[in-house]
Amino acid sequence: MTITDPAKRDIASTCERLNLPIISLPVVATGLIDFNVPVRAFHVEHWKKFVDLSAELGAQNLLLSLG
Repeated sequence: MTITDPAKRDIASTCERLNLPIISLPVVATGLIDFNVPVRAFHVEHWKKFVDLSAELGAQNLLLSLG
């Protein structure tokens, strides 16, 4: 959740330069199924940021692992 904009640009430009498509981004969000509301809320925000990141990088899908 703390990836910087320069790091995102670096990833995108490196993949483009090497002609590597960004097909999938994996995300582990074990707290999505937690009974504790603050833990679940944190992981929902974490998941949303990964959705945004995958859109920024042009990923075709997002792989969710619940643990």
